[in-house]
Amino acid sequence: MRGLRAALAGLVVWAGTGLASNVGTAEIGLAPPLPDASSLARTDEARATEDAPAPSAAGREAEPAAEQATEPQPALGPAPQPAPQTEPQPVHAPEPQPAPQTEPQPVRAPEPQPTPQTEPQPARASEPQTETGKEPDGGPQVASEPAPPSQELSSQEPSPQIPLPEEPAPPESLPRELRIATWGGAYQQAQERAVIGRFRAQSGLEIRLVRLDASRLGEAIRSSSQLAWDVADLPSGLVREACERGVLSPISSEALEPGSDGSTPDADFLPGALTRCGVASVAWSMVVVMDPAQLRGPLPTTLGDVFAPDLKWKIALPRQPRYLLEMALMADGVPAADVYTTLASESGRLRAFRVLERIRERIVWWPKPREATQLVLGKKAAAALAFNGRAFADITRSASKLVILWDGQVYQSQSWVIARSARNKEAAKAFVALATSPARLAAQARQFPYGPMRRSALAMVGRHPVLGIEMVAFLPTAPENMKNALAFDEAWWAQHGAALREHFDHWLENGMRVLESEHQRPSEGGLDGRPSPG
Repeated sequence: MRGLRAALAGLVVWAGTGLASNVGTAEIGLAPPLPDASSLARTDEARATEDAPAPSAAGREAEPAAEQATEPQPALGPAPQPAPQTEPQPVHAPEPQPAPQTEPQPVRAPEPQPTPQTEPQPARASEPQTETGKEPDGGPQVASEPAPPSQELSSQEPSPQIPLPEEPAPPESLPRELRIATWGGAYQQAQERAVIGRFRAQSGLEIRLVRLDASRLGEAIRSSSQLAWDVADLPSGLVREACERGVLSPISSEALEPGSDGSTPDADFLPGALTRCGVASVAWSMVVVMDPAQLRGPLPTTLGDVFAPDLKWKIALPRQPRYLLEMALMADGVPAADVYTTLASESGRLRAFRVLERIRERIVWWPKPREATQLVLGKKAAAALAFNGRAFADITRSASKLVILWDGQVYQSQSWVIARSARNKEAAKAFVALATSPARLAAQARQFPYGPMRRSALAMVGRHPVLGIEMVAFLPTAPENMKNALAFDEAWWAQHGAALREHFDHWLENGMRVLESEHQRPSEGGLDGRPSPG
């Protein structure tokens, strides 16, 4: 029993975000040290959006420190050591004597001469680096600090084919390092075990880890072409905009590894995963978490069962419209493919709010993602909408037999990208190919419950290395879990989010009265300004 508890204490936990949390000021704290049950939950928060910026991107609020991981760390290969350098030597004799060096160099004057370097020396990890390339107030943004992932994740649609600025000429001497930007916490540790350590050993390059800051990431993408990283793990919704602005380099699917079954990358990756400048690697999602012991009656099997108006038990919901309105429409029978078209019209918006109005007395609101499953575990709600990473953490470490309902899940993805200003593009391309290979995606999902965006990777995942449980059932992209799933559309929310936030606040305060009265005005149209259908 003591061994089991130790294993559970060593659980991989994480935010962002979504992702799976969001870039910029978040509406919900989004959504990833491995294994740490609290930090796994932070990853989801980092990837969602939140009205008040919480801890960072994935659960940006500060969380209590968790127990140290007990899972053994796989060997990542020896870290490259800096070349020794000698101190400058003054000349004391009539004939100048040069300091020791790798190649003979003449002494030009009777003054100290530094040892010349045979190749450029990479900056050490202690140099403060953020995604903006500016020195942060809080010190270096490196992997040693846990950081919540981001997230404004977005549309799965491919980027428009527009010309990009001419690529800069490569430097005469390529640097012996690769700067990789990601989100910290358990999520990053899973990446280090599964991908980064392997690439370090294979390439012989020094790896500098740069921690992304979701609150500044969007601004950095929009204002600078000189980023402080070569490769980054960005919310897929931001990739299209960054690509259009010429900040990222195009990535051809021909440079990626084939599927483990021999299929081409285009056939193996899930729809929308391959865009002009990004390769989606994993997905996280908003799901329903339930406690069967508290439910009165049969266990719900669909989202419609959860939102049924005649039930008596409480349900914990996010106090913001993202994800919630989409799931309300799906619970009312709107197909996933029609959700955003429906929600863009006034009649569709009213339909979503009427679903919520019917269950208003059953709702317990949570303002921060970490509170969702805690309300269920604390018997204050029998079910909750929660991010899947946190749900996995709480399910595997608690005595309660919580279960996940995947019907109607809303998922978002993360993409590997290459900066147009990358100093070693060939190394960057090699890293992206390795990081998105089926074997490496499976190795990452084996430790952290974000779903691989490649079909052939799912069959290779297997059991969690500490808990010994089969991980596929907890992954958003597993075929059984994707039967009625919706890809979150960040671009759509960027266009309509402000209006829906206002409608949501009116509904919270006044119920349907204000919204229904506005609907009676003849001049009113949909959120896009066009007349509402029906």
